[in-house]
Amino acid sequence: MGVFDAVFASSVRRAVLAELSERPRQRRDLLDDVDASESAVYNALNELRDRDLLREGRTRRWETTGLGDLVAEYVAARERTGDVLSTHAEYWTTHDATALPEAFRTTLGALAGAERLSSPDAEPFRVVGTVADVIERADRIALATPLYHDRYAAALERVACEAEVRLVLAPPVLADVEEREDADWDAANPVIRVGEPAATVLVTDDSLLLSLPREDGTHDPEEKLFADTDRAREWGDRLFERHWQAATPPDAVEPTARH
Repeated sequence: MGVFDAVFASSVRRAVLAELSERPRQRRDLLDDVDASESAVYNALNELRDRDLLREGRTRRWETTGLGDLVAEYVAARERTGDVLSTHAEYWTTHDATALPEAFRTTLGALAGAERLSSPDAEPFRVVGTVADVIERADRIALATPLYHDRYAAALERVACEAEVRLVLAPPVLADVEEREDADWDAANPVIRVGEPAATVLVTDDSLLLSLPREDGTHDPEEKLFADTDRAREWGDRLFERHWQAATPPDAVEPTARH
């Protein structure tokens, strides 16, 4: 049995490893922190030590090894991912997660605690309004999107002179923006690049909004995932930066390619 299999095969081993990855402690102290019998905790300690995940120090305090820290981190990330997928199972069932690069599909645990936003029939534009409010409150906006929406464009125009704004727009979205007769963005702000984001990611100084296409390729602006944790924002920033680095300035795109 491999090291990961051995840890995942026992909830007590996972709990003991997680507790000791946070701070070393003596054997008796673990009994207060792990919901298991004394013999189960002691057996887990010995089994994890035999696999070089734990060691007992000179003061008889148990601690994780370097390998133990890596395995504990992997286990925690996998459990967070399981929580995200189970909490929003309907969303992941009906939406196409392959719109995200593989590195981000394997780290969906960063979205733990996210809220699923959707608009009820009685308020069909509730989510659009929520997103517009998020944009207008932000001091920093990083948005990559394959979709154009008048209300989002208007919100961006209102904050363009005050907020730090970077946009990665699909070519048709850029064309829609340029055709707005009432567009009044400063030439240097927002900073725009042209790319091919398959999903919408909006990161501000205090939140992340993510919108995936449905399985048939269509997009629903009234259904999004919203998160406000540091881990989620960092995940969103990395995703945006990936799009930003792959994108090009608008003047490098042929006008015919924007339609």
